[in-house]
Amino acid sequence: MRTIGIRRRIDQLGRVTLPKEYRDAMGVADRDALELLLTDGGILIRKAEKSCAFCGAQENLVDIANAFLCLRCREKIIGQDCDE
Repeated sequence: MRTIGIRRRIDQLGRVTLPKEYRDAMGVADRDALELLLTDGGILIRKAEKSCAFCGAQENLVDIANAFLCLRCREKIIGQDCDE
């Protein structure tokens, strides 16, 4: 892993800007989802993998209004009777 040292301050709303060099190295574009994980050593930030909002599957995904559903969960939802 290559280390790039850049210092940033947190603003009044608790935000920090990711340097362009970091975004480029991670392949992150505007509006991409990121995961923030608390570790023993600090905070890990990584590009979020597309996964089903219900079961977490990462295959056979359908994008519905910027949320992902796998085909299996989509079929379960469509098969539900709305009167129940």
